[in-house]
Amino acid sequence: MAWRGNNDRLQEMGIDLPSYFTRCLNVSEQHWNLSSLLIPDYFSGTTCAPPEPEFFDVNKWHTALASYMGSGNTWVRHIIEYISGVVTGSIYVDRDLLNEFKGEGQTENVMVIKTHELASRHRRTYNRAVILLRHPADTIMTLYNYERSRSHTGHVDKWMFEADDWKLFVQSNIFSWQRFYQSWTEDFSGPKFYLSYTRLQTEFYTELLRLAQFLDIPVTFQKLWCLKREMESGYHRNKAPWIDRGSFNKDMMKALNQSASLVKKAFTDVFDTSVEDLI
Repeated sequence: MAWRGNNDRLQEMGIDLPSYFTRCLNVSEQHWNLSSLLIPDYFSGTTCAPPEPEFFDVNKWHTALASYMGSGNTWVRHIIEYISGVVTGSIYVDRDLLNEFKGEGQTENVMVIKTHELASRHRRTYNRAVILLRHPADTIMTLYNYERSRSHTGHVDKWMFEADDWKLFVQSNIFSWQRFYQSWTEDFSGPKFYLSYTRLQTEFYTELLRLAQFLDIPVTFQKLWCLKREMESGYHRNKAPWIDRGSFNKDMMKALNQSASLVKKAFTDVFDTSVEDLI
């Protein structure tokens, strides 16, 4: 029996299903809960073909995927390409990513365009924006690891988080992180969607459906199940065990949390909702 009508239960979860979802969902009503839909037995025999995203025939939007470096942009691009079947682009050409994303360096006919630039520099470049936000402590740790290892998959040695270079790096990035998100909340006037890295980790499917709704991507539960399987097999890269918030001293964490509080206020004012638990 196909899903018909009543979406009250999903709305209680914060998911307001647009009309196209009712055409895509082919599940019985007792399986309204997302978690129950994603058990292996429900889709036994399902073949999950590797995604082969293509470019749009024509531009629909110029959508920014805006984030501070180290926020999980690469992971989110994989997710968007998997659920949409459309290439994601970038204003940069990262040679390490050319094999993963055929839209690397492209800004036309793509689903979203990766950018780490301030919104004030590209007010007329984008029609709308997905703003990916992650706590500054985790963002700066990831960025430091990437810049010092010069690798999307490698790790720096543990001792480097005890060096003066680490302390200077944190100090130089705290204000830049804050300025970046204040710019995208205050200087960009087009439609905006706030994407929480934290919620992608803790409430993945709810956050994913919200993102799909904003981007107008039809999603089937079969596709969600396949994505879940991909993630469990290493789709999302792990980090070294010593890369954690213990790398920050008390003064660092105080400054990071103050910066995060200011950005939380900016997001709360713009999106008219509390983001206290989402960063």
